[in-house]
Amino acid sequence: MGLGCSSSDFLQSAFLTLPVETRRRIRDDDEGVGISIGDYLLWAVAYKMISKITYCANPNGDKNDYVWDTLKDFKDDMIWDKPISNYIQLKYNSQMEWPKYNDSKEYKKKYMLGAIKDPEVELKIIPTIEDVKFQGDFDYAVIAQYPNYTPASADFILDIFREYIVEI
Repeated sequence: MGLGCSSSDFLQSAFLTLPVETRRRIRDDDEGVGISIGDYLLWAVAYKMISKITYCANPNGDKNDYVWDTLKDFKDDMIWDKPISNYIQLKYNSQMEWPKYNDSKEYKKKYMLGAIKDPEVELKIIPTIEDVKFQGDFDYAVIAQYPNYTPASADFILDIFREYIVEI
């Protein structure tokens, strides 16, 4: 959700002052980089098309495939072995420099007080296979096959996934 891309900086800039209808017509950041495989969900959040994300993390990976500064109040709960919910909230304060990771809580709080803030989007992270349960509570499911990250040996998962969805 924005790692390795410049979009998180762009999406948390004067872009947030635009009406959502205008935002949805913008497809490139200020460097001319378009929506990509690494940040399409973050763009969808900025377009206000998503109200909640359930992320089934790679149980063998770091599980934190998001940009820290896109989280509400610059705060993330640590991911261990149980599901947690962090909250994405895009924000922009034209009067202050963007907080750095090690800046004080007071500076971050001051930044937030004067910031334009988009609605919160829950980011539920499920770190283990055992905790993945479907209770009929999803409107849409997205599975992505990234040539840069997904080994060909994992292609069979797409066929299994198709058994449980209606493709549109």
